[in-house]
Amino acid sequence: MKAWKMTANAFRRSPMTRAGILVAVLYPLILANIFMVGYGGILHRVGQMRMAIVNQDAGIGRQIVQGLVKSSPVQISLVSTVQNADHELNNRSVQLVMRIPSNLTNRIMSGHQGELHFTFNNSNPVIVKDIMGSVANGITQNVNAHVAQNVLPNVLNAARLPRGKTTTANRNLSQGTSQLASFLTQPIKSSFSNINATASFAQEMIPLMFLIGFYVGAMTLATNLEAAALQFPSSITKWRQFVVRSVVIMIASLVVSGVGTAMISVLSGPFASSFMKIWVFEWLVSASFMYVAQIWTLLFGPRGILANLLLLIIQLVASGAIVPPELLSAFFRGLRRALPGTYSVNGTFNLLFGGAGTSEDVVRLLYILMSAILLGAIVVFAKRDADTELNAQEYQHGDTGVQVENG
Repeated sequence: MKAWKMTANAFRRSPMTRAGILVAVLYPLILANIFMVGYGGILHRVGQMRMAIVNQDAGIGRQIVQGLVKSSPVQISLVSTVQNADHELNNRSVQLVMRIPSNLTNRIMSGHQGELHFTFNNSNPVIVKDIMGSVANGITQNVNAHVAQNVLPNVLNAARLPRGKTTTANRNLSQGTSQLASFLTQPIKSSFSNINATASFAQEMIPLMFLIGFYVGAMTLATNLEAAALQFPSSITKWRQFVVRSVVIMIASLVVSGVGTAMISVLSGPFASSFMKIWVFEWLVSASFMYVAQIWTLLFGPRGILANLLLLIIQLVASGAIVPPELLSAFFRGLRRALPGTYSVNGTFNLLFGGAGTSEDVVRLLYILMSAILLGAIVVFAKRDADTELNAQEYQHGDTGVQVENG
């Protein structure tokens, strides 16, 4: 009985036990609050998404554009050429491109079915295509209603001219009842195409997988390195520990990113970029995560895992890996600019599936990496050796209690 009591007291007095229980309790609370705040009302912010329109038709096409400018469910930008529109789509400045072909009016007036062309960028979270696909279908339905009400009566009147006066519309509509029925029910149809196509849903989840996997690994490594440092003898100075930690982080990030890149290449490749380009970028991502995670353990010791959990959840919401930033609240859209997860997701999408390139993401990650190293050094400089020894004694308090009772 006494042995069981000593074992229970050892767990009860250990700060690691208390920290573990605290994490278990706070994690779902933090998760629920951040996700509910971050994702609350996203359907009401669909109007913040953007669509580019390239109108090549001066007749019905102009009427369609005028109607969409007044009543579109998303923001509209008028672009002069398809190339410019595709460039904006590739840069994720817009989430959908609609092209109105130059022959739309002629086809409708001659009794042929017209067509609207929609283009998506698959190098985006899946929800982007789902939302913009619904927008495209809704636009097509509204355009058909407009054409049926304002244009078809003129076409049908032209088709009912007296005998001897044959028009193109008359000839086309008299070819068969099936063609007439199709034309009357849907005078304009939709066609869809993609840029930066992905092979599967699993591929589209890779940026999110890297964000979660790399940051969980980063905060786990940071916590273990701090726990190990608290058990070191006082002869190992804080600066030597910091330098060795930095070396360990760089080596670990190289290995972690290499293993991750190799696994997705084997299971899901090929991708738009080479293995080495992806590996180098993910090395930068992993190193940035590890140095950022280290700041919190340097500040709070092993309890820093709570701050890292909080930061991980915020990045899941704000990075754009699940929900595009256009659907987030203004707070999260502003916050995401300072988080490494944002540039990890953007760069990974671009490297794997195509996009605007990773130059800006690399620069931002380097800035975050250098800032994290500097902040870590400042924390180490401000931390007194006495504080370190006190934390080490508290960390080992549970074992001390066992030794006293055994004595």
